[in-house]
Parts: sequence; C-alpha cells; structure tokens
Amino acid sequence: MVYVKASCEQNRSDNYFPGSKSTQISLETIRSGDAGLNAHRQMMLGRTPETGDWARFALNSLELIDLAYLSAKTGHEFAILRGKKEDILFHGAVGSCNFVGVLEDMLRAHRLELIGHSHPGEPDPEPSPADRQFLKDLGQARSTVISGMTGRIKEFTNDPFEM
Repeated sequence: MVYVKASCEQNRSDNYFPGSKSTQISLETIRSGDAGLNAHRQMMLGRTPETGDWARFALNSLELIDLAYLSAKTGHEFAILRGKKEDILFHGAVGSCNFVGVLEDMLRAHRLELIGHSHPGEPDPEPSPADRQFLKDLGQARSTVISGMTGRIKEFTNDPFEM
C-alpha cells in the first residue's frame, strides 16, 4: 500500500517528506483568511462541515495534501480512512480525530485503514503517544501525519519508542 503521494524526496533520517514553499504559502494565506479553498476541497468540506462528520469518496480520490488545506481552513484535524472500494474523509476536532460507532468498528475489523491525519497547528508534525497507541490498538503498523501549516508529512509506526 502506498501511504504518501509526494513529489519530493524523503529525508531518510527522520521520515519527513518536506512540503514545498508554494504549499506553505498557500496554506498560510488560507489560514489567514486571505484565500479560500479550491472548488474540489470546498466540496469536500461541504460534505463534512462539522466535527464528527464523515463522507464516502471514490477509492484513492483523497490525498494527504487535501487534509492540510482543510485543516488550514478550519483549524481542525481531518483523516483519510481507506477501504477496499472507497475512501472516507473524517472531520475531527481541534486536537483529535475520535472515531466512534461504525467507523471505529470498521477500523477494528480491518475493513478500513487509517491512511493519515492532519495536525493543524504544528509546522513539523509529530504523532502523539495517543496516535501511536491507537495504531497499536487497531493492529495497524504505520500511518502518516501532515501539517496544516507547512504540508510537511511524517510517516510513523505504532512503536512508542520511535523517534
């Protein structure tokens, strides 16, 4: 499974994929209110307007960079969950994505995989201990986190001692 679609080379020492300067500028102008989302991302937000909302999308139609833009606009975390036939966009809260009900059941049954989620206020995103524990609880080995400030992406595992 491919976890990250990136056109830049990975910094092998810390599992970061650096965001481009143009992405950083775009995210900054959205965060400041000087720019808005493109039509595609506005549609995505329109389908998940409130914390806890989620919507189905065509398989592989959501990318991690979409999460960064949605987070820049709202200040909330977002996540991509992927199944065999569809993607799911989840609208989290300011500091977390709490999956409950059918989404939690599907994650625990391995019918969905947590591809990645966003951290809106971190220029260099770091997975929290809770992020790693959640992966471990799911039996999922790895995922990604993307910054809503810079577009930087970090791949991480469920190992609590990983740096």
